[in-house]
Amino acid sequence: MSTSETVIHAVGDVFTPSSVASLTFVPRDSINNKLVDALKTKGKQVIVYGHSGCGKTTLLENKLTQIFDLHIKTCCMKGMTFEQILSDPLRQLNAMYISEKAGKTSEKFGATVSSPKTISFPVGLSFEQSQEDSTKTVPIAPNCVTPHIVAEMLGINKACWVLEDFHKVDGPEKQKLAQCMKMFMDLSARYPDLKMIFIGAVHTAHKVIEYDPELHNRVAEVYVPLMTEEELKSIIHLGEEALNISIDQRITDRIVLISNGLAAVTHQIALNFCHARMIECTQPQKTFLDTARWIPALERYLESSSDTLRTVFEKSVKDMKKRKYDHGRVILRALTKLGQTGASRADILQKIRETEPAYPAASLNSNLKALQSDERCNIISCDENTGEYSFSEPVHRAFCHMLFESEQKTSIRFSTRGVSVADFLKKLMPELVEQFAKLEQAKNGQTSTKTQEGPAE
Repeated sequence: MSTSETVIHAVGDVFTPSSVASLTFVPRDSINNKLVDALKTKGKQVIVYGHSGCGKTTLLENKLTQIFDLHIKTCCMKGMTFEQILSDPLRQLNAMYISEKAGKTSEKFGATVSSPKTISFPVGLSFEQSQEDSTKTVPIAPNCVTPHIVAEMLGINKACWVLEDFHKVDGPEKQKLAQCMKMFMDLSARYPDLKMIFIGAVHTAHKVIEYDPELHNRVAEVYVPLMTEEELKSIIHLGEEALNISIDQRITDRIVLISNGLAAVTHQIALNFCHARMIECTQPQKTFLDTARWIPALERYLESSSDTLRTVFEKSVKDMKKRKYDHGRVILRALTKLGQTGASRADILQKIRETEPAYPAASLNSNLKALQSDERCNIISCDENTGEYSFSEPVHRAFCHMLFESEQKTSIRFSTRGVSVADFLKKLMPELVEQFAKLEQAKNGQTSTKTQEGPAE
C-alpha cells in the first residue's frame, strides 16, 4: 500500500484500555451468535455479564451499531434512584411535552374591478381566513416520568436502552428496573426494536430474574468469559496492522501472560509499550519493535494500577488479624492457590489447613462473608448457583498471588503501609514475569520446573 493510501491512526485509537475498541475488535463467534440472536428476537430483553475488563462493552457496542439505528446508554452508579435512572434516556433524547397550545384566527376581505376607470360594482369578491397555532414545550419533569413514557419515547425513536454497571444499583431499585422490563416486553409488539440491555459484573445476571420470576425465559443471559490467549494475541496483531509495526513475539507473549484474560490489560500494556518506543501513530514504513524499553513500559502499567490494587488489598485485610490468625491474608492466600474460577468453602478450608492445621471452620465462614462486603471492597464474591468463592476481579487474584509469593521468598511480611510505589515495584519486579507465567500455567493445568527468563530492557 502506498503512503497516500495509508490511513493514519493515533495509537490511542488503536489500543483503548478505557474505551470501546473498534480497530482492534476481536469477534468471538460463539458469544457473538448468542448475543445477536438475543438482540434480534422481538421482545427479548438482554443481560450481558462478566468480569470488568473482559470485553463486555466492546462486544456489545460493536453489535449494537450493526443492528440498531440508535442506542441510549445510562451509566449506573451506586446510590442512583429508579427515578434518576428512568429520566436519563429522556434527557438524552431531549424529550419534551406540550405544556400550552394556542390558536389565532384572522380574516381578510378583498374586491376586484374590471378596470381602474370603471366605476361600478366590483365584479369579484374574495375572502381569506387563516389559522395560526402555537405551542409551548417543556422537558418532562423527573417526577412525571413513568416506564411507559420511557418505553414509548425509545420506541418512537427506534432506540434500545443500555444500562451499564447495573450491578452497582441498590437492591430495591434493581427490583423496579426488573419490573420495568415487563413494560418493554409488552410494548415490543408495537415497537419491535424496543429493548432493555443490562451490563453487569460476573455472578449478577441471575439476580435480575430473582427480582421478578415472570422474566424467566423472556430474558437472554449472555456471559462474556475471560479472553483466551489467542484472542488477546489477536488484539495485539490487529494493533500491529493498524500502526504498521511488528512487536517482538516475546513481548506479545509476556503481555498475554500478564493480562490474565483481561482485554483491558492487554490494551493498556501494549499502549504503554508503544509510548515507550515513541510510536504515536501509524508508521510510514514497517517498524520492528524489539525488547528495548519493555521493562519501563511494564513499570508504567504497575505504577498506574498498584495504588488502586494496594488500596483494595489493604482495606480487605485491615483489622482482620485476631489472636493467632491473620484471617484476611490466610483466606486470600488460599484462594490464590486454588482454581481461577473459584473453589468451595470445603476446598478453601482444606487448602488453609495445609499450612494452618487447626484453623477453625467457623472463622472461615464468618470471614468469607466479611470479604464480600463493601467495607472489604468486595474483593471476593460467591456464585450462588455453585456455592464457589473466587476473587471478584482476576487482576486482584494476580496481585495477591504475586504479593504472597514475594513474601514467601523473602521470608519477610511485606507491609504496604507507607511503602512508595517505587519501593513496591523494586521488591516485586524481579518476580513479576515469573509469577504471572506460573499463574497462567496453573490456570491451564500446566506445570513447569523452570520459567523462561524475561526479555532484557
